[in-house]
Amino acid sequence: LVIAVWATIIIPFSIWKMNSLNTIIGLFLKLVIFYVVFAVLVSSQDRLEKITNILFVLNLALAAMVIKSYYFGGGVKIIEYDQTIRYRGYASGFIGDPNDLSLALSMILPVNFYYLFVKKKIKKIFYLISLIAIIFSIILTGSRTGVLGIALSIVLFSFLYFKGSLVKAGTFIIL
Repeated sequence: LVIAVWATIIIPFSIWKMNSLNTIIGLFLKLVIFYVVFAVLVSSQDRLEKITNILFVLNLALAAMVIKSYYFGGGVKIIEYDQTIRYRGYASGFIGDPNDLSLALSMILPVNFYYLFVKKKIKKIFYLISLIAIIFSIILTGSRTGVLGIALSIVLFSFLYFKGSLVKAGTFIIL
């Protein structure tokens, strides 16, 4: 909230005042509201797990959209100047850019890794399918940031899950 207030205060000193205002109102304010609502809704472990499962389903839908576009064509691919093909989200909104899409998809990866190792067998299948689909769709976006997000998620998870055992964590990272 402090950043939102600060960004609003310094709009008069911006070179492009209207663009700054549009960014704060159009994107930044939505994210602040989302995180405030999220913080209010998550008041117990049970609610956190329910909301996380909703996020998994939403991310799986995004990943399915990218994979569908890859195999069957569609309106969400971009042909770059060097003829490489990248995939993006819907034509508008936060995930309209391939880098933003890969960022949105990679944010759930550390939780996905954790649930894959902690949950019961039937739920593990869902989390494994989700993990494979999300990683594959991040790769299809062609985003270097997305690949770094995958690598960081693996490193973060391995050091947190294999507490104190650098050998196990290193082995997991290498695999």
